[in-house]
Parts: sequence; C-alpha cells; structure tokens
Amino acid sequence: MNRARQTPELVRVKLADRLDNTLDLHSEFYDPIEHTDFFGALFNILYIKHYQPPEPEVQHPIRHPLYGAYRLYQLFKNAVLASIIRRKQSMHYDPAAQPLFEQLVRASMEEAQRVILHIFDYHLRDADQQRTLLIDTMNYCQEGGTLEVTKPGARSRLDGLFMNYFEYGSVEEHKQKLDLLYKDKPLMIQTALAFVTIFKNFLLDPNYCIEGIHENGFHPRESS
Repeated sequence: MNRARQTPELVRVKLADRLDNTLDLHSEFYDPIEHTDFFGALFNILYIKHYQPPEPEVQHPIRHPLYGAYRLYQLFKNAVLASIIRRKQSMHYDPAAQPLFEQLVRASMEEAQRVILHIFDYHLRDADQQRTLLIDTMNYCQEGGTLEVTKPGARSRLDGLFMNYFEYGSVEEHKQKLDLLYKDKPLMIQTALAFVTIFKNFLLDPNYCIEGIHENGFHPRESS
C-alpha cells in the first residue's frame, strides 16, 4: 500500500488475489444463497411469531472440520485489506482497482451469508435462539461495534474478536483459535453477521473503514 503511488497496479493485483481466494471458498454444487432469500429468512426469524425453519434441501456436506472458521478467517483478512486500502486512499492511484474492490466486498458479504445459512440449516435450528443472536448482534452493530477494532470486554462476545480469534503468533496457535471458534456456533453466527454488516458498510459508505487497523497490527482506542 505504501508503494501504490509509484506502482498503482500493486493494489489491483492484491485485490485480485484476495478475490480469487474468496471465490475459491465456495466450490459445492449447491449454493444456499441461490436458493434462499437471505434477508427474507432473517425477516421471518425476527418477525414471524411461530416461525419454523424449513428443512435443508441437501444433506450436510462433508468438509474439513475447521472449514467454517477458516472461511471467517479469510473474511477477516479481506476486511483488514479493505480497511487499509480505504485508510491510505490507495485506489486513487489506480481507478481500475475500484471494481475489484467492490467485487471483493460483495463476494465477502455473500460468503458470510453462506456461513450463517449453513449454521442455521444444520447446527442451530431453534428459531428463538436464532432470533436472540440476530437481535444481540444488531444492537452491537448499532452501538458502533463494527466501526472499530475493540478490546475484549463485557459489552458483547464480539468485543476483541479480531485479537481473540484471528491474530496469532504461530501456526499451532492459529489452529487452536480457529478450533475454539468452530466449536462455538453462536459466536460463529454473530461473527458472520458482523462481517455482513462490515462489508455492507464498505458498499454503502465510500469513507468507511474499520478504525484501529494498521499495517503493524491492531490499535483499539483506550476507551473501547
């Protein structure tokens, strides 16, 4: 990013690389977001009093045990890259990077939606539990939780998410953190919902970036 002024195509190449990695995350023949209205499904959970989630159309696919948590980690990397690009205004030097940026953000948002639909279909099927997670995450986002890097705290389980589960010092620690996240399906839902909100913000607000993300690590505000 620091060399974008001298070599603007570097940003384009990095975005294309992340987009390719993101699209590779979904390779199954059945795509839940092609068969389900994601936001319509959330509306039913929130507003229909005796809503009963439908049975999934296909059997649970066989995947690597940490597949879902790994996908969330890839979305974390995309959010970090998008924030740094926005903060450093790197796309100003290469207009061709803007369409790639938007494609990466849209692909990331759709991947987060797939994670949510998968867990709701196969792991957390109780509508009351789903509704509680949706409302808790909505309140967290409305209070500004997705506007900045946060420290671990009592406000929400999402506080400190980036540092608790995605920042690591060794390969073994990385696997351990993803394993903890994978085993915590409610937190996976809230994490994916937060990512949907983050990437939607990138699409709606040309000035949006997650505050506290820098090239040398995370710097949450003292008051967070």
